[in-house]
Amino acid sequence: MKKDEPKPEPEKAPPPPEVTVAPPPPKGFQVLSAPISIPDVIPDIDLSKKVTDEADFTGKGVAGGSGRGVEGGTGPTNNENAYFEFQVEKTVLSAPGNPQPQYPSMLQSAGVEGKVLAQFVVDVDGKADMSTFKVLESSHELFTQSVRQVLPRMRFFPAEIGGKKVRQVVQQPFVFGLNK
Repeated sequence: MKKDEPKPEPEKAPPPPEVTVAPPPPKGFQVLSAPISIPDVIPDIDLSKKVTDEADFTGKGVAGGSGRGVEGGTGPTNNENAYFEFQVEKTVLSAPGNPQPQYPSMLQSAGVEGKVLAQFVVDVDGKADMSTFKVLESSHELFTQSVRQVLPRMRFFPAEIGGKKVRQVVQQPFVFGLNK
């Protein structure tokens, strides 16, 4: 009796290539340099023409670019990924009137002060994405719980790139101090 020959495995299609969208190029800036040859004649000045745009001299982005973005536009934005502060044109701002974390009564009566440094992503709708919440530093677990409870009720002005709202990673300190 002959052994059955192993059946050839069906050919698997190669996995689709991963599609990644590069973040839009950062805004650029100009660098002022002193002239190499100093003219001995004062040139005519046209006062109706704007000489410089202060947005071109922020020092953020790519040298040689402009304050309005790199030549060719800002590129596509990706709302799935969160950007860091240095990658966005307008950073996340806390909305006025946000609730503050409740000072834990047990720590307050004991005279304990503390701090929580939290990291989270602010979504395009101005809310903290609690699935991304991380505690980078905390002086007490009760302070952390207080921050975790108030953060979903806080509102923010979302970050923007090219006039479009994007997600941004935020690191925010919450300080618990006693008025003495």
